[in-house]
Amino acid sequence: MSNRPENPTSHKEAVSPPAGTMEMWIRIPRRKQGMSIFILSLTIVVYAVQLLTQYFYQIDIPLTMFALNSQLIYQGQFWRLITVVLVHGSILHIGLNMLAFFTLGRSLERFYGPWRLLIIYLLGAIGGSLFHFYFSDQLAGGAATGVFAIAAAQLVLFLRNRFLWGQENRRFLLNFMGILGLNLVINLFPGLGGLSMVGGFLAGLAFAWFAGPRFNLAMSEEYPKVFDLVDRVDYQIIIQVTVLSLLVMGALVALRYFSAI
Repeated sequence: MSNRPENPTSHKEAVSPPAGTMEMWIRIPRRKQGMSIFILSLTIVVYAVQLLTQYFYQIDIPLTMFALNSQLIYQGQFWRLITVVLVHGSILHIGLNMLAFFTLGRSLERFYGPWRLLIIYLLGAIGGSLFHFYFSDQLAGGAATGVFAIAAAQLVLFLRNRFLWGQENRRFLLNFMGILGLNLVINLFPGLGGLSMVGGFLAGLAFAWFAGPRFNLAMSEEYPKVFDLVDRVDYQIIIQVTVLSLLVMGALVALRYFSAI
């Protein structure tokens, strides 16, 4: 298989591919980035409410309700394991996280689809919160755990579908390296620390490895030499991996919760 020649001849004639190879095109899915935009918009709205409540009531109501607080989780407020990704400590904090999320999320959504993107983001939030719940008692907030889960899913996409190299995955690999670099910046802010990001990364890695897309090529019926991507992973596998992931995480939460009583 070879890509279209990058340097045509001076007479605008395409250079013939090497003997034994065939010129072909892979058609990448064109999905709208609706889920990425929804998560981005919701996070921005929540932060706007944070600012408004601080201004009018001198208290950050969303942070009080949604931030990760181990002592309140012991009191049964388990929603904080997920809602932690909605609240942030400053404009720079949310700006860095949402820049990383939208850069990675909108490209990942093209291949994973909107619902797998959402699942990865939420599992990353829970996985990161679990690490924090086990190893820290500090108040925490931020979307970094979800972002690192998405970065892990990008890495799995690259490793599992290497034949796409040269079309899309080169950019994905650069995005992945960029988000790891942002880790150094994000860790300068109070909130979720490095261990929590590791938890989010591992959660995204595990889900993507078992339920991420594994593509085959199917020849297009419309155009010669054009191939479409066909995902071998069906929704039944995605549901099974999601349920198993939630059961494992729920068991770990219960273990920590009951061991402290």
